[in-house]
Amino acid sequence: MKLKYYFIVLLMCISSYSNAQIVPSDSTSRVINAHSLQLISQYEDAIQFNKKSNFDDFLKLFHAKNTLVFNDVMPHNKLQEKVTPTDYVQLIKKYYTDTSFVSVTIKPYEVGVVTFEGNDVANLSILAYKYVNSIARSGIYYTDTFNVRFDIIYDFDTQSYEIVNIASVDRRDSYMQVYPQYRGFLNKSNLKNDSIYVNGVMFPVNPLGYTQLKNVNLKSEFLFVPYHKDVMFKMYRVPDNIPFIKNKLDFKKDKNLVKINFWKWMVFVDFQYHFIPDGSSPIKTINDTLGVNTMNQGSFSNFIMLNITRRVSNKGYWSVKFGGGADVFNYQLNLASQHSKYLAVDPDGDTYLRTNKVFNIRETHNLVYATAPLTLQKGFTFGKNSVYIQAVYYLMLKYSSSYNMDANATYSGYYEELFGLTISENGVYDFGTYDFQLRGIPLLPKSMVSSYGIGIGYNRQLSRKAYFDFGLNYRTSNTYLFQEDPKRLSDSYLGLNSLTNLNHQLKVEYVNMNFGLSIKL
Repeated sequence: MKLKYYFIVLLMCISSYSNAQIVPSDSTSRVINAHSLQLISQYEDAIQFNKKSNFDDFLKLFHAKNTLVFNDVMPHNKLQEKVTPTDYVQLIKKYYTDTSFVSVTIKPYEVGVVTFEGNDVANLSILAYKYVNSIARSGIYYTDTFNVRFDIIYDFDTQSYEIVNIASVDRRDSYMQVYPQYRGFLNKSNLKNDSIYVNGVMFPVNPLGYTQLKNVNLKSEFLFVPYHKDVMFKMYRVPDNIPFIKNKLDFKKDKNLVKINFWKWMVFVDFQYHFIPDGSSPIKTINDTLGVNTMNQGSFSNFIMLNITRRVSNKGYWSVKFGGGADVFNYQLNLASQHSKYLAVDPDGDTYLRTNKVFNIRETHNLVYATAPLTLQKGFTFGKNSVYIQAVYYLMLKYSSSYNMDANATYSGYYEELFGLTISENGVYDFGTYDFQLRGIPLLPKSMVSSYGIGIGYNRQLSRKAYFDFGLNYRTSNTYLFQEDPKRLSDSYLGLNSLTNLNHQLKVEYVNMNFGLSIKL
C-alpha cells in the first residue's frame, strides 16, 4: 500500500468537507476513500504482468467475471470497445511477451463522493491518469497516457473492495505506427532519429525508424512530409478496414504499422529557356581554310519537358526529363573575300581566263529545328537549394531554313590571244562590279541531326510546387549540318551560292545559359 494516497485523500476530504455526503458518517467515507486508493495501488502492481502471479492477482480485483474494462491493450488497437478482465489478460498474453510489458503508472487526480446503498454497499469513482510504456511482440513500442475512471464498490458484509468498471474519460480512436523510408532505384533507408510532419505537426522518428500516431479514425487523411525537404510529400488515406495493413517488414510485423515511402517518382513540368551569349556562335566551322568568322545573332531554345524525379537519399535525387521544343539558330558567317580562277568561253566562243572576286561577304542563317531533348540529371540538395550535373541527348528535325547574303563582286576575263587584254567593265558580257543583297534564299541543311550536351546548374525551391533553375551547358554534335556539295561561291552576276558550298563542315557546338521553372503536378 502506498502512503501517498492517504495524504491525497485527506487533502481532498478536507477541501470538500462542506459538500460531502456524510452517510452514514464522514469517517466512514474517509476510510472507504483510503481503501479504494489502496485497491488502485494493487491494480498498478498487478498490471505490470512481470510475473505469473500477477495475472491471478489482477483478476481478483474485479467484482465479477463479466465486469467490463477499458481496452487499452494498444497493439490490439480497439480502444472503442470494452472487454472482460479475462479477455484483457488474454490480449496481454497475445500481444506481449512475459518481459515486454515495460511499465504502467497510475496517478489518481480526483476522488469522487462516496454514495451508499443502504447499509450494504458503498460506491466510489476515482479519476486517474494511466501511463503505459510497452513493447509489443512485434518489437514495436507503444506508449500513451489514458484518462480513466475507476468505479469501485465496497461490500459491508464481506468488507471487500472491488472494481466494477474501468472506463475511458475521453473518446479514443486507433493507433497508426508510421514507418517512413527513403526509396531509391535499388536501395532504401530508414529515417532513424529524423522527424516527419504529419498534417503540419512534427513527430520525431525513434531510433528504430518509426513514430506513433494517436486517435486515427476511419476518415483520417494524412499529409506526410519529411522534415528536411517539405516539398516532397506523400498523402495517405487510412483504409476503411482498421486494423490497417500488414506489412512485411522483416521483424517489424505489426497490423498497425504503415510503411510510407518518401521519394517515389515525382512528376514535374519543366519550362526551359536557353540562350547563347552574343559573343559566341551556336555553329562552329571545322577544318576551315578560308577564314570564315561566325557570330551569334540572337540564337535561343525553348523546351517544355516532363520531369520525373526520384529522391535516393535525404541529400540527393535523380531526374529523367524528356519533351520537345525548338532550337532557333540565328548566326552570321563573315568572309573577307573569296577568289576563283578558271577557263571559260564567252558568248562569242572565245576562250579566256575568268576571275571572280567576291568580298565583304556577310551571310546570315536562320535555322529552326523541332528538337526532342532527353536529359539525365543527378542533383545534390541542401535545404531548399540544390546543385546538379546533367547529360542531354538532342534529336533535331529540320523545320525551316533560309539565309540572307550581302556581298560585293567583280568579274573579269583575261584574253591571252587578244594581246593579254583584261576586260572588267560593266556592260561587256557579264563582267563588271556588282552589289548583292539576297533575302530569304532557301538553305538545305540535313533533315535530321543529333547533338549532345553536359551541364551544371543551381536549383532553388520557391514554394511547395515550384522550383527555379539556372544552368550552364555545353552542347556539341559529331555530325555536320550540311551535306557535302562543294560549288563555287559565284559564277556570274546572276547570283551567289551559300558559303556552305565552300565550307560545308559546320556543326552545332556552343556554350549556353538556361533559365527554367519546374511545376510539380
